[in-house]
Amino acid sequence: MVVAKYRVAIDAGHGGKDPGAVGHLPDGRELLEKDFNLIFAKKLADLCCLEKKVVPVLIRNTDAFVALNDRVKITIAEKADVFVSIHCNSSEAENPFDCQVYYYSDDKDKDLAGLIFEEVDKVDGVTSRWSRIISANFSVLKGLGKEKTAAVLIEVGFISNPRDVKLLNNPEFQKTFCLEIYDGIKKYLKI
Repeated sequence: MVVAKYRVAIDAGHGGKDPGAVGHLPDGRELLEKDFNLIFAKKLADLCCLEKKVVPVLIRNTDAFVALNDRVKITIAEKADVFVSIHCNSSEAENPFDCQVYYYSDDKDKDLAGLIFEEVDKVDGVTSRWSRIISANFSVLKGLGKEKTAAVLIEVGFISNPRDVKLLNNPEFQKTFCLEIYDGIKKYLKI
């Protein structure tokens, strides 16, 4: 019998009263970032369940608001080895697309970010000037900065770009992107 060895906190960004960024389908219907974040988080959690050495910890598994400091507290209380916050980006720039992976400042965070980015950057077969690893001072990352938990925030794509909206809304892309996140996590954990 294999005993679970690692805990992965999965944070679906925004939620409840906080919709995050807003995108639109070609027919004008609104798409809310919080909904995509939850879809991706649940798919990533499902993948973690397939690996007997990993226990996923969903910070939220419904459309609920969780304060940023509570996300950090939950991660610490659960003794997570890895924290992944999932988001969709938005920009008024002309046609931004692709993913970004953010980390706070620690080498462990940067290592995790690099391994995940290496995997997810190849999903759509295109690398743009927007696609990169970035050090950032986001509250959830900063809050975990002194902990042993390696923490990253992933912007899956730009909800403001019709090209990325089409991908974000595609179940096959969702599955593949989450699989690549998971492959990066497994490389980091060496499993």
